[in-house]
Amino acid sequence: MLLVVIRETNHRRGSRHNSLPLAFFFFFLGAKVVEELTDVPVSVELASDFNDRKCPLFRSDTCVFVSQSGETKDTLESLSYARGVDAVTVGVVNVVGSEISRQTSCGIHLNAGSEIGVASTKAYTSQIVALVMFALQLSHDRNSKDARRQEILAALHEMPCQIESSIKRIDEVTRRLAKSLEQSTSILLSGRG
Repeated sequence: MLLVVIRETNHRRGSRHNSLPLAFFFFFLGAKVVEELTDVPVSVELASDFNDRKCPLFRSDTCVFVSQSGETKDTLESLSYARGVDAVTVGVVNVVGSEISRQTSCGIHLNAGSEIGVASTKAYTSQIVALVMFALQLSHDRNSKDARRQEILAALHEMPCQIESSIKRIDEVTRRLAKSLEQSTSILLSGRG
């Protein structure tokens, strides 16, 4: 995934996110916070589309690449393109020592633990929190956004208790479902992905 924050000398600002499917949804959520706190417009698109079109990037751009593994091919191609124009690059990855973490100018390590499945909830949640904190940092010098920043910080402090409460509710529902199915001789599961 790629976030491009453009800060040109004429004070025009813009932002573009490129992503892979799971991270794509993360950036839809996170982009709103970045826009709200920084007044930087954000658009979201797939990294493969970005690579196909070779969107314009400039030295004054900052590109943030988000990847659970840090080895995502489309994201690495976008990173190579950004480095080719000398843009500042930031990696947000879960795997220390991954290709993205080694090739970017600086980065944020999620420390979400090892990935059990492709759609890792803990990595997804960590990515959202990282982008929110990134937006908070980008807006730290804007007094007009201070009240909203305080609201967001308070919500982040409440998050662990809310997650624990949700897990308890889900555990109760799962146990009731398992109890209702324990005498079943077969189960048909339909899913996607």
